[in-house]
Amino acid sequence: MHRTPEGDLIPNPMVITDRYVDASGRIVFGEPKEGDEGRQGKALAKSCTIDLDLLDQAVERLVTRLMNTFPDCTRKSLESLRKKKLEHWLANCETNRSWLSLNMTTEAALGFPAFHYGERGEREIDFVELRRQLAEGARFDDALAGRVLPPSARAAMQKEGQG
Repeated sequence: MHRTPEGDLIPNPMVITDRYVDASGRIVFGEPKEGDEGRQGKALAKSCTIDLDLLDQAVERLVTRLMNTFPDCTRKSLESLRKKKLEHWLANCETNRSWLSLNMTTEAALGFPAFHYGERGEREIDFVELRRQLAEGARFDDALAGRVLPPSARAAMQKEGQG
């Protein structure tokens, strides 16, 4: 929540929270405000402070409720809830680990720095160029990263001596 300078708690003023759907029936709740409404919301947010008291209170209530339950019953309930997920994990863990290992040394090795170093609105790698380079037999190395990272990410990485 945001706390205004007057001390009032308000929801995020930069997103739509006063209605669930627009006149056309599209879901808009939680969508960013645009135009004048967006600028006004941004200005209001800058004058506010973030207040997590309500969240802290809700977490405290849940933790206290959990603390005051039978530990074995809680464990059994959690295990039951996780059973389907665990069955799925056990059936797929080896291939998922293999995929994750491969992905972290290829696509994610480009995606993470593109997001971390790229400027807002310029955080995607050049996927077409990546595919073209790979089809032509390029090695997956720093030189390839330099050709497909967004310019702002490439410049920031070079400035830090990482590219």
